[in-house]
Parts: sequence; structure tokens; C-alpha cells
Amino acid sequence: MVKVNPFYSKLPGSYLFAQIAKKTADFKVANPGFKIHRLGIGNTTEPLTPTVLKGLREGVRKLGKMLRLILDMEKKEEIKD
Repeated sequence: MVKVNPFYSKLPGSYLFAQIAKKTADFKVANPGFKIHRLGIGNTTEPLTPTVLKGLREGVRKLGKMLRLILDMEKKEEIKD
């Protein structure tokens, strides 16, 4: 006989992707000038395309530079104190 996983009853009542869709729609209404790139779930059996990987690498590189600048600024502030 099939048994129901006991943790199933502990799941929240709302579906995560429905919440994301609502938040995205609300953001689009509040910020009509922004272009939104929706990655969604996609086909998880296929690898990411080279274009997507290139974009992700570039984004991480930019964030890394920003983080380095912030950390350097914080170090300079500590030295002044």
C-alpha cells in the first residue's frame, strides 16, 4: 500500500511559483521601464546555453568587483578609526 509522506501536510498552502508570478507582475506594474529576464524553471534535463553561462559569469564578475570595492572601503574606514 502507498503511504503519504508525512511532511507533505507541512507544505505551505501557496505554491512558490504562483507567488513569484504575482510578485513579478506587481513589479512590472510598479516599474514599467524595467526589462525583466524571466529564467523560470526551464528544462532541467538540458544544460544551460553558452549565452546564459556567459551572462552569469559576467554578472558574477561585476558583483565580485563591487564587493571588492565595498570591502576595501570598509577596511580604509577601519584604519581611519
